[in-house]
Amino acid sequence: MQKPVVEETTTPTVEHPVAQFSGGLAAGAVAGVVPLGSTTVEVGIQLRLLPNGTYWARVGRACGEIGAGVGQIALGCAGMSAGAGMTSTGGGAVVGVPVIAESFAIAVNGCATLANGVRNAGQLFREGAPPEAEPPPSQVKLQPKAKPATQAPSATTTTTRVKDASGRTVVTVKKSSNGTTTTTRTKPPPAGAQTKPVAKGAMRGPKTDPEAPHNAAVRKEAAKLKAEGNEIIAGGRQQREQLVPTVGGKKSGRRPDIIYKTPDGARRGRNVGKTNADGTPIRREVDALDDLNKHSDTPTDFVPYDR
Repeated sequence: MQKPVVEETTTPTVEHPVAQFSGGLAAGAVAGVVPLGSTTVEVGIQLRLLPNGTYWARVGRACGEIGAGVGQIALGCAGMSAGAGMTSTGGGAVVGVPVIAESFAIAVNGCATLANGVRNAGQLFREGAPPEAEPPPSQVKLQPKAKPATQAPSATTTTTRVKDASGRTVVTVKKSSNGTTTTTRTKPPPAGAQTKPVAKGAMRGPKTDPEAPHNAAVRKEAAKLKAEGNEIIAGGRQQREQLVPTVGGKKSGRRPDIIYKTPDGARRGRNVGKTNADGTPIRREVDALDDLNKHSDTPTDFVPYDR
């Protein structure tokens, strides 16, 4: 008999949060000191010409931009002060005016870099750190079940259980071949407690408020899809959510809120989430959609629940 065993793996150094943060910090600092560098990088990311990077790489880039911006502002202010001092002398104006102009340009670029870094930091704070991703299916392997250690022969025990009308065990009697008898009585459940067993296939795990906005929206979308002739395969606040492998994406796997099969047999997904002020999905929703639509067999669309 074999059972799935998750093997422990070591995260590659380049994917470690510390390495991602360090790389992002260096990239943000370098882009920040180049005139309009941070703004150009941001435009490239929005146009998908440059990779956005992982969460911790983006944190590092924001910190690098903030540090570079503050440094340039300080340097520019010091330069303008020195240039002003030069112009106060008779022949120093020839040198002082260019120094003031260049220092002003450095300070302006520092302000733009600092503003971009603060904006990115605020976005990251609102998104929050991503949860730990579950191991991809490639890391789940079948291993032989370990054989129990050989034990010395023990006395034979006969167990007898007495059940009530509902099928609940109320008395357990154990008789050993050496003449020992043990009787255990099960305490009745508290008044009003539900003793009905959980149906096979029912949802398990944390019991969140079913009327919470997100849960209610997911349930509503599932009902809508069923009414349109689709079959709910997973999620929808009706079944367990299913992990979809997204090898090559930002995460190794994603769990769509709903996975369904269309009348023509196509497998699709639907996520329900929050949006920005302009109506576009927030960053973590965009990342999930990118992974599912580019690196999985489950094309997924998005429906907002906060509008």
